[in-house]
Amino acid sequence: MIVKGIKQSVDNNRSVMALTERKEHIKLLAEIIASKGINVVELHGGISTKQ
Repeated sequence: MIVKGIKQSVDNNRSVMALTERKEHIKLLAEIIASKGINVVELHGGISTKQ
């Protein structure tokens, strides 16, 4: 349902930010969303400044 909602929003030329507390959830969502041809940027506490 989350991915479907994001896809619909992107198809309507909207920007989307999805927030979650779990890094595993971010990774899973990013993989699924990217497989739909949507550009994904992941941000989480474990990312270094350089990344």
